[in-house]
Amino acid sequence: MIVNHSIFATLFIAFGSSPAAWVPVFPQKPFAATSLQDFWSHKWHHYFKRAVERAAVPIMALFPESWPWPTRRVIRALVIFGIQGIFHLIIVARISATKSTSGSDWRFADEATLLFFLLQPIGLLIERAVLVPFLTWLLRTHPTARMWVTRVWAWGWLLWTGRYWADVWIRSGMWSPGEGYLGWSPIRGVLFGQWFLV
Repeated sequence: MIVNHSIFATLFIAFGSSPAAWVPVFPQKPFAATSLQDFWSHKWHHYFKRAVERAAVPIMALFPESWPWPTRRVIRALVIFGIQGIFHLIIVARISATKSTSGSDWRFADEATLLFFLLQPIGLLIERAVLVPFLTWLLRTHPTARMWVTRVWAWGWLLWTGRYWADVWIRSGMWSPGEGYLGWSPIRGVLFGQWFLV
């Protein structure tokens, strides 16, 4: 993705396109995100941001303008991530057009894809409505500690929900049976006592 973007950016800028129109794919370092909102709003790629935001406008028109902004904001996030989920279903469908190497049955409406994308606004809501106010109260005098707690929250959330997205790629054949894997899991160990996956 980055290589293609760089090639096209170089080519079009050479022919007179404005460099400002060719923002880097990852304008900031994604792994430096200090919160879930920071990750999705500023750190992750924005290839389709304008298109998705514009596609959300007619859907948002179905909801009354009189509704409070926080309610409309949550609905807007659900709509935007829902559109992204459908878009990624199409991407995975194209990849899965060849025979799956995982041996599992593939279907277009994969719940795991939609679950990953529709859980992101829920995480953003939890972060905004619960975590940030609580941490603001608790850590008034320690802003650095607050940043680290929200960073751990963001990466914990992304890792927890990322398993759904990883399952999609495995089912679509992006993981060969001969490839190695990590044979232990601290998450499964703590939650279920299943430390080793062998």
